[in-house]
Amino acid sequence: MSRAEFEVWERESERLREEALVRYERSMSPGESQEIVDKLTEELNRV
Repeated sequence: MSRAEFEVWERESERLREEALVRYERSMSPGESQEIVDKLTEELNRV
């Protein structure tokens, strides 16, 4: 991965994390919270 590719990945990861944190704070149950964490993990591994 080049430096430029890494920087793109880094920015995308930050955006995904921030979106997940907002959803996590609004979650109503532990199960919903875990779904948010699992989805973020999946997205970060894909990016």
